[in-house]
Amino acid sequence: FDQSGWADGQWLGSDSSTNGMMWSGTQFVGVGWGGAGATTWTSPDGSTFTYHDPGLGQQSNLDDVTWNGIDQYIAVGYFGHIISSPDGSTWSTEVSNTSGNLYGVTHGGGQYMAVGASGAIVTSPEGTLWSARDSTISTNLYDVVYAGTEYVAVGASGRIVTSADGAVWS
Repeated sequence: FDQSGWADGQWLGSDSSTNGMMWSGTQFVGVGWGGAGATTWTSPDGSTFTYHDPGLGQQSNLDDVTWNGIDQYIAVGYFGHIISSPDGSTWSTEVSNTSGNLYGVTHGGGQYMAVGASGAIVTSPEGTLWSARDSTISTNLYDVVYAGTEYVAVGASGRIVTSADGAVWS
């Protein structure tokens, strides 16, 4: 890997933190924190970004974002915040059924799944109604993926938990 081909993009500012970014096939959608609190960004080319305020307030932060491949983005963050968007620009707040920080989110196997502080796992088939699940652990979970036949979540102290359906974990 020789790093050739990289170029400077738009600087998001010294008071900004980009925590998660994804590519939908037509645009980049990023999430994080800015001077006004939780923020999102969109870009068609990865160089020029447009800021969007999801309306979560000054004390919030967003950590990760995913897309279902058709028509919905889901972003997760501090205080159990989950937001959804059809376009990456206009966001709606959803009820997560957790107040702990959420750090990772994925879509696969017909559902969304978010993981976070103290082993929190929440799932939703459509991204609006979320159910809390028992991960069987109490350490933070930082990311989750769907591997085609099972979900795998990873976290602090090397913890890894798996589930075939997102409801029962080991």
